[in-house]
Amino acid sequence: MRKLLYLLLVLSLVSCLKKEIPFEGKDAKSLLVLSSTFSTDSLMKVYLSPTKSVVGKDVKIDLLTDRQASVDVYDGDNVESLIYDADKKAFVGLKKATEGKKYTIKAIADGLDDVEASVFVPTVVEITNVSIFENYRSDSYEDRRFRFSFKDPEAKNYYKVSLFSTYKEVNVSKFQTVEFTSKDDVFKGKSDGIGDSFEDEYSNRFGVFTDDFIGGKDYTIELNLASYNLSTYADDFKLYVSLQSISEDYYLFLKSYELQLEAGDSPFSEPVQIWSNVEGGAGIAAAYSASTKEVIVDYSAKLIDAMIVDGLSVDTENLPIYVSTYNESIELYISVRNNYTCRVLKDGIPIKSDGNNYFQANILGLKSGFNNFDIEVKDVRNDAIVTYPLVIERR
Repeated sequence: MRKLLYLLLVLSLVSCLKKEIPFEGKDAKSLLVLSSTFSTDSLMKVYLSPTKSVVGKDVKIDLLTDRQASVDVYDGDNVESLIYDADKKAFVGLKKATEGKKYTIKAIADGLDDVEASVFVPTVVEITNVSIFENYRSDSYEDRRFRFSFKDPEAKNYYKVSLFSTYKEVNVSKFQTVEFTSKDDVFKGKSDGIGDSFEDEYSNRFGVFTDDFIGGKDYTIELNLASYNLSTYADDFKLYVSLQSISEDYYLFLKSYELQLEAGDSPFSEPVQIWSNVEGGAGIAAAYSASTKEVIVDYSAKLIDAMIVDGLSVDTENLPIYVSTYNESIELYISVRNNYTCRVLKDGIPIKSDGNNYFQANILGLKSGFNNFDIEVKDVRNDAIVTYPLVIERR
């Protein structure tokens, strides 16, 4: 995913930049393009290239090597000279970025002006809860959905949501980005002085938003996606959601690039300049920190190993789980898989919560008709919670 992101950054920056370069009948002066995304989950990495002329058909990106350029990263009084990696075609550091720190990148290249860019790495905002990945009826192709929650800090924050899956094919590990849509108002956003806002609820292709609609509160977002985009049939399939806290410059870059893509090649569209925070040249120095959680892909209560009511086994293959009784109370036993705990809730209040991988208690005071409960299963490895509806009918 990060390789695709770096390629996207480089391609967009070469084609359209914030800097205005006047054309006077001959090629304008070439600038040094710096492209980097510092994060807490990968080593520092910087790509360098010269700008290309708008005249002619040669649009190949010429990434610079250590024979032509060098990159230094400053962290206060500390400086690290990045090492060129021929396989990655980038200048790579020996350490990862640290959240809450500001870094300054300085690059020099033969025949081009020196460039400099500063970037602040935001503090991670943790995903606090992820719901079960579920089916639902839809008039569009998006027939799967789930929700995730987080607590927005009080300061101004910028976010990016992404989905990806991992699986195996013929014992080869695969990685796949997953497209999604959402009708949540946060993805419509504001213009931020760049251009028109994202009016269409499905047009925010990069999944970026600010906390303008949240304001330091707990917030839950629902995402919709299509099952045909998922390789759920493959071995070891897992789906993940990532909430990235991104730098302001990264947010403005993606918003401006979105607008450029929308404008396309139409002669009637106003030109859109890609946002840049690189002094002396062009490009983008971006940063993010991420909270990533697994989304449980499960269409039945498969996390429940066994469920016994008054000594009899209960079918948990279909949701909601249904139990019938003539009594005012039942004896309920539930066991779940290893690495999970379970509890039963009535109107959001736990009946019993021992933090075990089984639940055993008497359910008292059942009323005539349908009594609704929730079975909450928690993954102790990442705190992801899956909730299964339980209906007990007292005849």
